[in-house]
Amino acid sequence: MNILRLSTVALTLAIAVFALGYVNPSFAHKTDEKHNHGGGGEEPPPPVGVCAVSPCIVSVGKSLRPAAADYVVNMGTYTVMSSQRFGEILGTSTAIAKLCLAVDVLIVDWSNPKIKNLTWPRLVEFMACGGGIIFEDPRNVEALAPEVSTQEINFHSTEDGPIQLTLEPVCKLTLGLPLNTIACLPLPGVFPLEVVNQHMTFDMLESDGGLMPFLELAVSMDVVGIYGKFGAGGIVVTGPDNNFHGNLIPIPSESDEINAARANQHRLLHNEITWLLSL
Repeated sequence: MNILRLSTVALTLAIAVFALGYVNPSFAHKTDEKHNHGGGGEEPPPPVGVCAVSPCIVSVGKSLRPAAADYVVNMGTYTVMSSQRFGEILGTSTAIAKLCLAVDVLIVDWSNPKIKNLTWPRLVEFMACGGGIIFEDPRNVEALAPEVSTQEINFHSTEDGPIQLTLEPVCKLTLGLPLNTIACLPLPGVFPLEVVNQHMTFDMLESDGGLMPFLELAVSMDVVGIYGKFGAGGIVVTGPDNNFHGNLIPIPSESDEINAARANQHRLLHNEITWLLSL
């Protein structure tokens, strides 16, 4: 999948993706009453370029210190795309196909405005040719219906953090086996695993698409992470917004507990990317 993209990236220079979105690791998130998300409703500046080196990871949104940026420190490119530009690309199958050739993993971050043309069939087009998707946006998740059905959505957080997660039982059964599933990747720490925030729980549908649960709340056992392979690509949808909060560098203003939860989310996000790149 990635070899094909390496040979075709030169053909996709018209795809509008934003300049490097890496943010200083010392940045401390602003804090509101329930959620450590900062920033307002601004869109990034106009698009200026594309990924120069594969793997190419693109965030749709404005994560302040995205965990995905660390994934490509040694090799690869991390960039940011506005939700407006993403919506424009979703408007035509031709543009989606070009995006798929240029981008390995697309992350739909927390805190996007409503994204025009975002539908499940459009995302399937992106995955069909090998694109990987990580979806963390409670404001736009309803656009994934009917394949993804949410049980609870909360823009700030469905619970006060840190929030304890565990592997869903089906993943406990497959953990460590040589299967092409996200469940087989090593997950950090000892469960229950703590994360900073949790925004969505999911109903598992009668679907032939192959979506499976892999994370659940430790107490209620509600599903908070689902994944599946579609065509040559795949998708991971999570209630915890790992790209936003994931951080291995402790923030002095935060407690040890919160910093440990950020590190957990950093590792989870990197596991998700690794699985998508393996498809």
